[in-house]
Amino acid sequence: MATATATRADLARRYLDYQRENKLDELLTLMADDVSLTLPVARVTSGKPAVEQQLRSRPAGGGANVEWLDPEEEGDTVTLVGTGGRFGAIRLMLTFNAEDKVCKVEVSLGGPYGFVPPPLNMAWAKAPTERPPRPKDLGPEGFTLRMADAGSYGWAPDHWPYQND
Repeated sequence: MATATATRADLARRYLDYQRENKLDELLTLMADDVSLTLPVARVTSGKPAVEQQLRSRPAGGGANVEWLDPEEEGDTVTLVGTGGRFGAIRLMLTFNAEDKVCKVEVSLGGPYGFVPPPLNMAWAKAPTERPPRPKDLGPEGFTLRMADAGSYGWAPDHWPYQND
């Protein structure tokens, strides 16, 4: 009895199952030796050993609440879209080589599959600080500690409990 060859959509579903169950060894069997992995806000990782290290170093159980739509095949690429993730929608694109091994994995988050960073907030830059004095008349001694002891820079506590400072 002949077995049916798995379609690339079936392989993509298997990829998701292995990832969800944290079966990394089985997941790696689906990948080509020259695989590249592109994650949001991270550099591209190339080569099976480097991708394996990247996958093994991430926390397990991520994406447990993601619901995946049916895979869409277009040429050598299968696209999977998931909803319910922490950052909104997830798009997983798997590109296959002639041997039906995954040679490229691209993950996009949020928005219409592009990572949408939070709005910029410069509140951290508005810290109440004081500039040290800029003395104009430097005597023969130069800039002295007495000149530096101005404003909050000249304040010293009566007791300092930290022996290691």
